[in-house]
Amino acid sequence: MSDIFLSSQIMKRNESVTIAVNVKNIGIRDGEEVIQLYIHDRFASVVRPVKELKAFQKVFLKCGEEKTVKFEVNEEIFKFYTIKGEFAAETGEFEIMVGFNCRDLKTKILTL
Repeated sequence: MSDIFLSSQIMKRNESVTIAVNVKNIGIRDGEEVIQLYIHDRFASVVRPVKELKAFQKVFLKCGEEKTVKFEVNEEIFKFYTIKGEFAAETGEFEIMVGFNCRDLKTKILTL
């Protein structure tokens, strides 16, 4: 898996950002892989999980094939229930993590 590409390092409200990663089958057989997207709010006002699974895509790759997997994200994936009971997204820095599982992830910072 290649490093993560962000179409923008800063996302404004009501906008979206494309997160992309290249995946290559280096095995000797065709196969499928699930690419997972996690986020982490670095400076949340409330305690939130270290890794929140927000999206995933299953991709089929022939032997030696490489594909670009893209996630289009907007403000909605950053929303959570605040201590006031509001479903809202806080501004700040978020770790965007992409990988095949929750332990081996590539990371980039996105500011909302």
